[in-house]
Order: sequence, then structure tokens, then C-alpha cells
Amino acid sequence: MLEIAVLIVTYNGEEYISDCIGSLLDYFNQDEIYIVDNCSSDDTIEIVESSFPSVNIIKNSENSGFGTACNLGSRSIDSDLVMFLNQDAKLISLDKEAIRSTFQSGEIGVLGGKVVGISGQVIDSVGKELSVTRILGNWIGLPFQFFGMSYFGMVKNIGQEVNFLPEIPWINGHLIVVNKSSFSDLGGFDEQFFMYVEEVDLCFRMRESGFKVSYSSDIVSLDYNSGRNKEGGISRLAIHNSLLGHGLYVSKERGVLIGILVRTICSLFSIVWGIVSLPFLIFSSSHRTSSLSLISGGWMGLLGLGNSMK
Repeated sequence: MLEIAVLIVTYNGEEYISDCIGSLLDYFNQDEIYIVDNCSSDDTIEIVESSFPSVNIIKNSENSGFGTACNLGSRSIDSDLVMFLNQDAKLISLDKEAIRSTFQSGEIGVLGGKVVGISGQVIDSVGKELSVTRILGNWIGLPFQFFGMSYFGMVKNIGQEVNFLPEIPWINGHLIVVNKSSFSDLGGFDEQFFMYVEEVDLCFRMRESGFKVSYSSDIVSLDYNSGRNKEGGISRLAIHNSLLGHGLYVSKERGVLIGILVRTICSLFSIVWGIVSLPFLIFSSSHRTSSLSLISGGWMGLLGLGNSMK
């Protein structure tokens, strides 16, 4: 029987961590859950230690980024499968036997599931094939996405009735289950990605190695992220690290110069759309936040500044 463990990377997650871990306890023992804390300055670890004393905790001395923390934690896990779960997630349902059966063939490297928002709406999590054209189109077509035109986006609507997709390009890293052996053989997440886009890169490398990336509704999770729930606006952090991630992704496939060029073009469009939209959206707090984030995050991406969590 394939064993499954859960790994959660935390960073100042005191608002979410109790709900996150609590949602797992219908399916996992506490000692099957691992926390890698990226040097939180709030009470995240104190909450875990007092409320969930048998959860395994690994404390990082610095914020090393999401992928690096996942790699660190995975090296302490002996199970066959590892579920990576965001701290701002809540597990709604999980059919462990179905997940085990899905991985039993040895063909699947990464499995993702259905994601819903706080209002119950389905959040698109299945990615489109990522290419230079797709990345450029995403940033150039940002205004169209604002008006609900998903053609320019990087994820697709697969419909609520789909239960299983055996082969997809990539899946959002909000919640993914990986074959631990194949994950380790690939070296885990590429630690050049601080956060954002690392799951796209992992899925690409899994597929290149002969494994499948799949979607299953046997896993359903709730995403509290305000940006994906269209409540708090997009953060500068998301814009900045997405731009860096897309540039790095292209650099790995097409060369450093092409990667820098793509990042530069995307950053410029981020700044332009932020400036253009600001006068029209200034009276909406969340939209104003998004506009300002496009400007500041785009500027940081344009300069190629290092990653930041502030």
C-alpha cells in the first residue's frame, strides 16, 4: 500500500495554519504531516506546537523560498507519495484509496485536484501548454482577462463535471501530490525559482522524464488566497515573482537572452497596464491594489531585482 505524507511550507501563516492542519486530520495522523517554516516572524510555529504537538516541524533559519523549503522537507519524508499543500488551503475531501490506485501504475509523477474558492466557485487550476507565445500573451492580454476573456490566460476552465484528466501540461501548485521517487530523482523543485512557476517547471521536467501529470476530482481543496478569490487584489509579490519565474522558465528552455527579453517585455506591459488602469479603478480598493502591484511588481521584474517576501 502506497503511503502518503503531507508537507506544508509556512511563512507568517498564523491566520490560516490551524484550519489548514485541522482539515487534514480526518485523513492523516499528525505524525504524517510535516511543516517547513521559512523563518516566520508571527506565531505560526507556536500555534502548531501547542495545537498539533505531534506534527513534524522543520525550522528554516531564513526564508529560502517555497521550492527550496519543499525540497528540504521532502528529504525527511519516507513515504511513497508526498502531498504539497499551501498554508492558505483547506482540504475539503480526499479519497486516499483512489489516489493510491491512480499512482499504482507508476506512470504518474504529479497529480492535482479540484480547487474551490471561499464562495464555492471553482478556481481554474489546470494549466495550458506554456510557451513563449503563451507567456507574452498572458501579460499583453491582461486587460482582456480582467473582463473574463480566458483565452489569454495560462489556466483553462475544464468544467465542473470532469473527474479525471490523465495527461495535462501542468497543475497549479496550491495542492499537488507527487511520486516521491521520481520527484527525488529529478532533484525536486528547481531552487532557482523562489516562488511561483516552480510547479510549471516541475511538471515539464516530469513529462520530459516520461511521467504523466494528471488531474483528479478525488482531491478537493479550498483556496483562501485573496487574489485568486478576486477579493484583495493581486499582490506585488505575485507580480514580481511571476515575472521572474516566467523569465527563468523561458531561459531554461530557450536560453538566457531570450528569457531576459521575455521578462523585459512582460514587465513593461505590467507597468503600462498598471498605469493605464489606475485612474479607472482608483475607487475600488482591491482593483487599486492590483494596479499599483502591476506597476511596482513590473518595475522590479524589469530591473531583475531579487526575490522578496515583503
